[in-house]
Amino acid sequence: MGVSRRESKLVTLVSFCDKLERTTMKYSLKHQLLENQQHYDKLATMICSEDVANINQALELASSIEAVSHVEYEQRANPRHPHLLTHNWTITGGYDPAFLEALKNIIFSATWGLRPHNTYIRHTEDTFVLSLKTNQNLP
Repeated sequence: MGVSRRESKLVTLVSFCDKLERTTMKYSLKHQLLENQQHYDKLATMICSEDVANINQALELASSIEAVSHVEYEQRANPRHPHLLTHNWTITGGYDPAFLEALKNIIFSATWGLRPHNTYIRHTEDTFVLSLKTNQNLP
């Protein structure tokens, strides 16, 4: 018993729809990744502004789009020089590596003027710490 012409057309149609669905999903994923990278670049620029309010806002936005999992903020004064502050943001529970890469692209930039002067980053596989040193006596 052979396959009828109608069944053959149905199999062809199902195969075409499956291929179309995979192509659409691939395009959608590629578009989403590109869009995420653009968001990450903007957030990295905000973070590297060396403004505490901008950094807090950027990390809240990063958390809302699930680029980072959990953010803790800590501020410490230098014991000898209380006007010198260190701000630490600890990201735990995982993060999107593309987000960390966007940050590192600015922080470790060889181009003078783009490189933040008082911002440092330390990272492991599922945690990173962003540090900013500020001087309360400077505007």
